[in-house]
Amino acid sequence: MLAAHLCPSSAPHSALHATIGRVRAEDPTRSAAWRLDNVRTSIAFLTIQSAQRPPHPTGGWQRSRRDRVGELLARLPGAYWPDQYNNPDNPAGYLALGREITDQFQHLDVLVCSVGTGGHGAGIAPVVRERWPHIRIVGFDSTDSTVFGQPAAHRLMRGLGSSIHPDNVAYDIFDEVHWIGPAEALDACRRLAAGSFVTGGWSTGAVALAAAWCARELDSDLMCAVFPDGPHRYWQSWCSASGT
Repeated sequence: MLAAHLCPSSAPHSALHATIGRVRAEDPTRSAAWRLDNVRTSIAFLTIQSAQRPPHPTGGWQRSRRDRVGELLARLPGAYWPDQYNNPDNPAGYLALGREITDQFQHLDVLVCSVGTGGHGAGIAPVVRERWPHIRIVGFDSTDSTVFGQPAAHRLMRGLGSSIHPDNVAYDIFDEVHWIGPAEALDACRRLAAGSFVTGGWSTGAVALAAAWCARELDSDLMCAVFPDGPHRYWQSWCSASGT
């Protein structure tokens, strides 16, 4: 049974920061190879976008892009599509993170996971549930996402939620689900950076907001929240806007 809740924007400032105990930050290597990979990814993305096709009537731009990829695969022998939405290697890649969590915590009452492709929740949950069978797993989605049954609509927030239904979403692992809007997520992201020096995109802000709500409502300090992104995707935009 899934319990749904829309996280409010009025989460206390102190609760958001109190949610964070020990934080370990790891930045991706800023090597020439890393930058080259990003250039290649951008070229591939632009190739897909160049089709100039409208969004799918029910699946939006995600379905439209996937249809375009399907056309390219049919035309390009030997082409490979990672397909993060349905590839079982996606959740399998997070088994190690699940083991790291169980190695570093003596006990957990709650695990908070965002839901986009469904990968990290589906990968971490079996590992932590094997260690702590009664752990409560809380998922959260963005408003206007169809993953948990809302009608499809335009989504401002990227990297969270979906206009399609990924096979990698393990619906049975969640004890409850929350929906968070972009304004609330962005506000939490900025407060998190200003007050706790933890930086990331709005999906990270959304995780922190959901975790703060869980800490208050579920009355538990033994909680792990997985921040799905870091600041590196946003530095260039921020620097350009601030003239630095």
